[in-house]
Amino acid sequence: MKTIIAINAALLIGVLMLVIFHFNNEHPTVALGETTNGANPVESEENINISVDPISLEQKRIAQKESVYKRPPEIITSAGKINASDDLQLSDLIGEKVLLIKFWTFGCVNCQATFPHVNRWYDEYKDDGLEIVSFHTPEFAYEHKLSNVRSAVEKWEIEFPVLLDNEYENFNAYNNHYWPHMYLIDKDGFIVYDHIGQGDYGETEEKIKELLTELNEE
Repeated sequence: MKTIIAINAALLIGVLMLVIFHFNNEHPTVALGETTNGANPVESEENINISVDPISLEQKRIAQKESVYKRPPEIITSAGKINASDDLQLSDLIGEKVLLIKFWTFGCVNCQATFPHVNRWYDEYKDDGLEIVSFHTPEFAYEHKLSNVRSAVEKWEIEFPVLLDNEYENFNAYNNHYWPHMYLIDKDGFIVYDHIGQGDYGETEEKIKELLTELNEE
């Protein structure tokens, strides 16, 4: 009788061991804090793919800039144009170009000193997306004449657009008080940098390159 009971107990233990083995294979152990949800465990951070809405990122970037920077005024009617189409508008360039806005007058010695640098920037970076729009705002009567401005443009080998701002309409729209004065406008249409007078050309060029990188990044 004892022999039979021992055999039955052994058989029962064997059956229980088979059940436990089968259960463990079907339900692998999960460490505390882990969940599988029927998926394979993540092996590395490279397997994590987080989807980010590019539109929301753009909206956030623009909202941050709006709290810090101002937008430029649109071009006001000029007394004449050189190297520029009749329908030139900043709004058509924003988003497609990095804009350098320059106020100058040809009788200003400090303005003249900037042209070798500004011309080089235009030659070097225009294919990367730099556009320069300049306003010639005269200080003296002889600087109002289109023929005199055209001669200065030829003398200084200026190839970018020049708009005659004889009535100071654009000059005042920027609340400007200086010659020369340069502004940089980024791809989102914000004035993110301005410089009064000559000098600091390296600093201005570095900012141009930074904005061009932002413009051309995917």
